Parts: sequence; structure tokens; C-alpha cells
Amino acid sequence: MMGLRYLTSGILSKSLTAYSCKSRLFSADYRLSGLFTPVSCPPLAKLSTLLYNTHAFTPVIRVPCRYSTIFSDYPSGMLWEGVTGPKGGSKRRARGKRRVTRPKIDLHKGQKLGVGKASIIWPGLNADLSSTIKKGKYNEGYFKSLEAFRNKSAIKKKRAKLSPIERGWTGSRLGGQSVGPPTPNLTDFDCRVIESKVVATMTATKGRYRRFSVLVATGNGQGLCGIGKARALTLTSAVRRAKSRAAQNIMSFELKEGRTLWHVGHVCEWNSKIYASPLPEGAGLICHRMIRTLCNVIGIKDMYAKVEGSTTNYQAIARGFLRLLGQQKTYEELANSLGLHVVEFAADRNMYPHVLASPACGQTINLSVNAINESDPSCVMHSKSQKQSEDLPLLAISNPLRHKPRKPAPDEHDSFLDDLIDVDDDKTVAINITELLAAGERDLNTLMLRGRVPLKKNSSLQAGIADLTSPGRKTERHRYRNQRAVRLERNAHTALTGNPV
Repeated sequence: MMGLRYLTSGILSKSLTAYSCKSRLFSADYRLSGLFTPVSCPPLAKLSTLLYNTHAFTPVIRVPCRYSTIFSDYPSGMLWEGVTGPKGGSKRRARGKRRVTRPKIDLHKGQKLGVGKASIIWPGLNADLSSTIKKGKYNEGYFKSLEAFRNKSAIKKKRAKLSPIERGWTGSRLGGQSVGPPTPNLTDFDCRVIESKVVATMTATKGRYRRFSVLVATGNGQGLCGIGKARALTLTSAVRRAKSRAAQNIMSFELKEGRTLWHVGHVCEWNSKIYASPLPEGAGLICHRMIRTLCNVIGIKDMYAKVEGSTTNYQAIARGFLRLLGQQKTYEELANSLGLHVVEFAADRNMYPHVLASPACGQTINLSVNAINESDPSCVMHSKSQKQSEDLPLLAISNPLRHKPRKPAPDEHDSFLDDLIDVDDDKTVAINITELLAAGERDLNTLMLRGRVPLKKNSSLQAGIADLTSPGRKTERHRYRNQRAVRLERNAHTALTGNPV
């Protein structure tokens, strides 16, 4: 009524000359509730009747009104936030408890221009120009499928459940999982993720620049293997690049019987030392989880390996293990390089000697103490104080020329402790193979390790048995102990010591 009252007073306040019209209605614009609304007025002859009959404005004047609502004042993102709740830090800072948030529904998903529930045919938009504007058929099945498709965006995506064999090392990370062949054509190859992490670089323009770093190993299970490393803004892009680079760095390794190593091996890569030895058929892989993944990709089925030092630097362990495989020699190559017969003494044959390989004609070696065969790379001495650069273009994932040179070591000053401690005594120095042969050493494992001995920790079985009788041990395990396990421990203690518990 207030709008009509304002409109009527506005019409009567204008001069009649402004409304001079004889036979047709005219339109004038008046402001109503913040909008411009067209108003239709009768001719001048009937104006006197309208002054005494106020109900005449009802059928003639049409006032389309659009009220201001939250749907016109607020964007859709703010409206959805009232349903889904705040995000990020504002959610943690908000007071009170909120129900479980739900993702918003994208109402624009699947929408086509010119298609609606009214099913109007528009020439030039959803029909030919020759057609006319008319109402088409309503496709109920299309709009039902469109609604179901939009509601899928509100369903929280669940992680695809993998089988225990395909989960990798852990169920929540990508390490150890298979990411398919490097290319669709190479169906015989399989790629496994060795390392996946997020790296960041501080830049002057972008600030902290985060990327994904992925290390992938690929192989066909028949002696071929390659590793590749890549970085990208997304995880999928990094995996795709790493697979491509791993396929470009394929190397071939010759395995004994297609399942294990030829002999023991040792390698030192940065702060990680790897000892590896072959095992009989059916023993399986007893090694680091990353080395086990590499063995599955290469095709090694029986092997024992021990990693000393740093066990978390996966890039160093991967390069070191592949370098160890590259140093493996067949029995014929060992016999020719050492000038001796390779003989096996097996317990299942009552330690009867079995000749595996013999040196070729003319392949002899001087076993004098002073003779050093420098042509054989296995006879080169490796130590911390004397490290030689190795040319490994395939194993070096990053360009070594890009690395900054390290600072020189500080000068060692003389000390009074030098008389008590042998400064030159380095436990990691390897003995030359020729010196071992001249000393009468014929064990192949000792010759290949060049006098090194892998670290073996003392077993804690005796210490555990000794602590079984202590009252503190009983009090500690009383609440959580398993009765069956305790009974077995008592029997073992009685059998070993002869004193019942």
C-alpha cells in the first residue's frame, strides 16, 4: 500500500500536459523500492473517474517487485560456507562444536547452455535458425541422471582399497607401490616407487616453492633395472617423469641361475655401507625393504643384505646396491682374473670339492707380496682417506658437476696423543687381493670383501634370560604378559640353566 500511495501521489502531482494522449496508454518510469518499474496510465479522458475510484488502479497498474534477498546479496561461496562450515585456520579458531562438514555440491556441473526443465526450443541456440520458439518435450531421465551426477561431488572420496600385496611398505604412503609400466608398450616392465617426499626451495619471488620429489625403479624381473628421479608441482606429474627417466637408464645385470648373486659384495655410498651375499634356493630375501623392492624389480629371489650406517638415505642405498650388482663377476671371470680355480665345498656333498670354473690357458698371476695387479679394478684399495672418483653416468641421478665443491679438511696438528694412538690406522681400509693371495688366503668371501668383516651385534638372548628372575622384570611384565609365552620362557630357562623359575 505504501508503494501504491507513493505512486498515486506522484501521478497526480505531475502536470496534465505531460500526460496528453488521446487513444492509447502511455508509460512512465517511477522509482519503487530501489528499482525502475514501468507504469501504465489511462488516457486523459478517464482521469477524472480515477480520482474518485481508487480501485481502478488495481487492474491497470502492474508493479513487478523484486525483493532483496540473501541470494542476490551474497555469492554462492559464502552461502555454501554456512552449510559446510569454515575451512582451514578459521575452523580451528572458531568457538563451539560443529557437525561433520560436508563438501559443497557444484550446481553448474553438467549444465548445458539452452537446456532447462522448461524445455524451450531456441532458434540458433539449441535448434536450427529455421525453427520457431516453442516448448519441447521434457526429458525426465536426463535431469534425474544430472542430479545424481551433481550429488556425487558431495560424497567424500574414499581411498581405493588395495590388496596387501599392492599396498607397498605402508598403507598410507606411496613407497613400494607399483605405478605400472613406464610406457603402455613395455608391458613386461614394472615400476616401483622407492622414495616420495615433498621438497621446498625458498625463492625471492614465490617464497617457499614446494614440489614433489619421486624416485622410481623399473625392471622386467630378468636382470634389467633402471632408476630415475624427478620433481614436479603435482605427485602424478613427478611419478610420470620419474618413470620416463628410469626407462632411459636401463642397465643389465647377470645373475647366478637367474635368482641370486655370484659372490659376496660390499659397497660404501656416502654414509651407507651395504654387505650382500647369495643364499640357496628357497631362502628368500632377507634385507632392507628398499633393497627388497629393487630385488623384486631386477629378479633376485634369494639374497641376504645388511645396511650399516645410514638406513634412511634411500637414494644413496639405491645407487650403492646397483653399483654392488655391477661389480659382480661370474665364476669364469673370477678364475681368469685371479688365475685360480673356483671350487665349491658343499655340506650336502660331504664337503667334496666341486670345480665351478678354471682359468683359461695363459691366465696366471704373480702371487708375490710386492706384486699389485692395478689393471684389475677389484684390486684397488678403497679407504676414507683415499677415495677415487668413479664414472657412473647411469647411477648418478643428478649431475655431479652441479654439486658445489666441499671445503678442504683442516690441517692436522701434532699432538702428544700421536705417540699413543696410531693415526694412520683406518678400520675401513681394504687389503689388496694380491696381498691376501700371497698370504695364503683362498676363501672367496674374504677375497671379495678384501678383509672386511660385517658388523654383527651380540645376541641379547642370554641377557633376556638372566633378567627373567629379577623382581623388576616380573613386575613390569605382569600386567601385559602372555601366559603361554611365559611358560615357554620358563621351560627354556630351566633347560639352559637347570634352575627352575
